[in-house]
Amino acid sequence: MMKHLKGRAFYILFSVLIVTGVFVSTGVRADTWRKAGIERIGPSEAPGFVLMDVMGREFSLEDLRGRVVVLNFWATWCPPCKEEMKSLDELNRMLKDMGVTVVAVNDFEPKERVVDFARRHNYSFTILIDEKGVVSERYRVVVLPTTYIIDREGRAVARVVGYRDWTEEAIINTLREIAGR
Repeated sequence: MMKHLKGRAFYILFSVLIVTGVFVSTGVRADTWRKAGIERIGPSEAPGFVLMDVMGREFSLEDLRGRVVVLNFWATWCPPCKEEMKSLDELNRMLKDMGVTVVAVNDFEPKERVVDFARRHNYSFTILIDEKGVVSERYRVVVLPTTYIIDREGRAVARVVGYRDWTEEAIINTLREIAGR
């Protein structure tokens, strides 16, 4: 009987340690995201869309299935948006080989203005034109810049409202985690 109780006590203790470890590791992960200024959402299916890029090519979010997408909503009149573009460009260059892609959707501006801005800056990521703001409405964007992070399965898993330096270590580590790298 005593041998049976010792074995049972071992399994109870082992189970408690495992459960505690899961909660602690989940808390650490949540703290990492919070430290990066990234709000965990969903996951829920990211609204699909098709838009034209600044080169006049059709672009579909579905084409990036299998990659992590940093989907940024911005405007040329928005100083924090323009400032953030520099770090988004660097992020795209740093993580593209790890399966992370930056896509910027310009919100409610004429095509000519967006194309001119893109030509002057020559960013490494895709810039899309949404003259009527249809995509930002689907994503319920109310503040610019706003960025959604979409996982490899096409699910929106995180949101960042406002300016961020996308080259900060905490952000890069969070994106690597989402990418599974």
